[in-house]
Amino acid sequence: MKTSRYDLAKVANLVALAERMGFKLLQQGRSWIGTQCPVCGESQVGSTRLSITMSGSGIYRWKCFACGDRVGGTAIDFVVAAAGCSANQAVNRLLEGTLSDVPCIAAATRSKHDVDVEHDRLAEVLHIIEKRSFDDVPAVKEYLARLKIGGSVVTAAVEQGRLRMLPSGPDDATRWLVSNVGESLLRASGLLREGRSKPAIAYRPLVFLLPEMTGAEFHACHEVDENEVKCISYGRLQWPWALKGTHTDHFLIVDGAIDALSAATLGESGGIMGLPGNYAWQECWFSKTRKRYGSSFVLGLDNKEAGNRVSDAIAAKLSQLDIPFSRKPLPKGMNWNNVLQQ
Repeated sequence: MKTSRYDLAKVANLVALAERMGFKLLQQGRSWIGTQCPVCGESQVGSTRLSITMSGSGIYRWKCFACGDRVGGTAIDFVVAAAGCSANQAVNRLLEGTLSDVPCIAAATRSKHDVDVEHDRLAEVLHIIEKRSFDDVPAVKEYLARLKIGGSVVTAAVEQGRLRMLPSGPDDATRWLVSNVGESLLRASGLLREGRSKPAIAYRPLVFLLPEMTGAEFHACHEVDENEVKCISYGRLQWPWALKGTHTDHFLIVDGAIDALSAATLGESGGIMGLPGNYAWQECWFSKTRKRYGSSFVLGLDNKEAGNRVSDAIAAKLSQLDIPFSRKPLPKGMNWNNVLQQ
């Protein structure tokens, strides 16, 4: 199978890349740390902000301890944040080696206050999308139907405020966003970049809203080519995407919102927590959910090498926190939507 340009760009040596771009790093065990984040800038007290670690899949990933942005982000996300460019432009620069002109940071001139303001503006946009967007866009509903996700499950996600839909065409979506959100708020929230006539979310009409409007994932409903990103996320990863079931005595942990909807369609009746990528999880999600609902957890991540490795890591953390859990293995090499499609 042909490897996509995005997959090739993701395997870039992020440590060497960051140092080339002017970030000062110090190796600490299996990680590299620094005081400067490509999103929120330099720590004012010299404390650690940036962490870069090699994941189990052989891809370098980074996160910021201060602003929480892009937990599990790859080299592509790093270049997007540091250079203020699109994902496509970041991929081109990574593959063509044209990163010498990237300034040390777009973040050097962005204070934590500026980043916090942008997140506040994003929350305003997401509240507008939740209240004014749609739950019956034909192209989006057809896409979900092709995935065999049940209509009643989609309705439940809409009623819980976790799923919304934008107009399916980029022109129509842009007009709707400008009319309902306003161009100035789109720019202030970081959704509409300088020099762009359409926001990237206009091409991705399926919207998965995170709890408390702290972020969202925008998902394409068409077949994407190797130059496109299927879904993009904005905001702070304070909570994962989650769907309440008919009871909350346990939460099933899966990989992403589509798998969460698929598991619900297959009859999972408890709560379902969709991790935003296998490597993007935080232990506080489990302790807070346990405290609020008294829930145990069921590990149901993809039965693939990466998914199994993350399941083991989460199992170790749950054991450490003394939180009860069990495992629900899927057929080898499959995720919940694969099972649903059978």
